[in-house]
Amino acid sequence: MRRKRPPAPPKRAPMSKAAPLPGCEPPLSAQLKWNRANSHKVKAQRAVHVAIRRGQIQRQPCEVCGDPKTDAHHPDYSKPLDVNWLCRRHHQQWHADRRASRS
Repeated sequence: MRRKRPPAPPKRAPMSKAAPLPGCEPPLSAQLKWNRANSHKVKAQRAVHVAIRRGQIQRQPCEVCGDPKTDAHHPDYSKPLDVNWLCRRHHQQWHADRRASRS
C-alpha cells in the first residue's frame, strides 16, 4: 500500500519591502564604487569591446611573448582604441612593475 505524503505547509505571502528611509540607502558594492570612481576607464574598456565586436579592431598576440590570448592595455585612457596587447601574465607584470617603481 502506498503512503500518502503529508500535506504541504500553507504558502506565505511574500513580505513587502518597506521603502528605505531617507539617507539610509544600502551600501554600494566595491565594483560599483570602482566603476563610479573610474568611469573614464570603464568607457575606454567598453569602447575596445565594442570595436572588437564590430570588427573595427582585432585582438593581437601578446607584444612580449606572442601568446594569442591577450588583454587590451590602455597606456592612455583618453585614447580608448590605442591599446597594447598583452597576455594576462605580462599585463599583470606591467602593472606590478609600475607599482614597484612608484614606491
